[in-house]
Order: sequence, then structure tokens, then C-alpha cells
Amino acid sequence: MYDFIRFEIDAFEYKDLDKRLPLEYPRYATGDFACWTDCGCHWLVSCPISEEFQFREWLSDSGIQITKYDYIQRAHPEEQKTLLLEYLEQKLAGLKKFMADTPNHDMGLYTAYQCGTRYQLIYVDKDDVENLYGTHTRPIDLYKEAITILGKVIEDVRQYPRPITQSHCGISGFYNGRNVSLMNLEGQDPNKEEIRLFELTINSDYNTSLVAVRTRSDPTEKVNVRRTTLV
Repeated sequence: MYDFIRFEIDAFEYKDLDKRLPLEYPRYATGDFACWTDCGCHWLVSCPISEEFQFREWLSDSGIQITKYDYIQRAHPEEQKTLLLEYLEQKLAGLKKFMADTPNHDMGLYTAYQCGTRYQLIYVDKDDVENLYGTHTRPIDLYKEAITILGKVIEDVRQYPRPITQSHCGISGFYNGRNVSLMNLEGQDPNKEEIRLFELTINSDYNTSLVAVRTRSDPTEKVNVRRTTLV
């Protein structure tokens, strides 16, 4: 029996959708009631079927177009942790398989970034502490370490002590929709210092993220200074 309706909305057209949601629906601003797809192209907004008419009316009055929608059965809290772990483990296994099966030399993973660029991985853990990891000049080294960090995230989720009522996970740095697609860091905006590879929120009180920070774009430039807690 379906109990929720899930709307898909263009994220490029409505980048600030989570901030525009009505005040009577504060839960939409966090967790998986309002979250990005893996590719980061769309919002997925879920609401109880009992609120479908009112929410559709608000979207229409706000000029927000729905790309598509479907009716779903939301998992009970006792099932959420299992489903989240299965999702994360599936994504991590797919990433490992991709790295093992793909002829890496054809992807340029062993070629140093242009203009002396270096990227450093920073994992922000559930206690909001920035854990500083290695600085890399080649994509292969960055992604290998990123895989290790994602494995740590899964173990942290496995030990999460409370029931999971809401969760949101974005892995846009490694995926394009359902398929593994490593982010082309060379093609990113040169003025964008920090690039998010992964983010996870559970119950609005457990937040983790993994970012790649550009520490040098040219051998003649100074290395960016970032205030960080090293663990």
C-alpha cells in the first residue's frame, strides 16, 4: 500500500527549492523529504499522500514545475538503517568494481593534473571535525583514498545507535545517475576551490561529507591556507 508521493523537480531551475518550501513543512528542508538525486540534476521531494493536494497546490502557486512523480511505500524506521547500509555498500562496491575493471590508463587516472594542480581530501565526520587526508597530484591516488574513506563512513553508519527516521545521501562526485562516473576535476570551475564528492545526513543531527580541495592551481601560486582540525 503506497503511503507517499515523490515529486521530481529540476534542480538547475530551482536551486534553492529547500529554502523556498513552506514553513508548515519544515521536514522537507532536511533528510530525504527533499534531497538531490545522485547526479545532482533533480530534487526528490516526498510528502504523505494525505498532503498531496495541498503540496501540489503550493508548487503550482509558486510556479514550480514537476518533472515527474511516483507513488512509493516509505520504509519504517527499523528498516531505514538496513536500507541505507545496503545503498551505501552497493554504491561502494560499484565504485571498487569500476576502478578494477576499467583500463585506468585510458581514463588518464595516472596522469598528473594540469598546471601543477593538487587536491586534498577532507572528511568532515559526524562530530563536525575536519579530518585532513592526503594531497594528490593524480586522480588514481585521490579516488583510492576516497574509497577508503567511504568504507569508514559505512562503518560509522553501522554503529549509529538511534533509529533512522530520515536520511539523505548524495554521491554525485562518483556517480552520474545510476552509473559510476568519476568527476572530471580538471573540468571544474577554476575559481571553485572546494568540490563535494559525498555527503550524508541522518535525522538532521548526523552530517558527514567528503570534499576535494584544490590546494594549488599553478606551480607559481601560493598554496591555499585553510583552518583545519587535524585528527
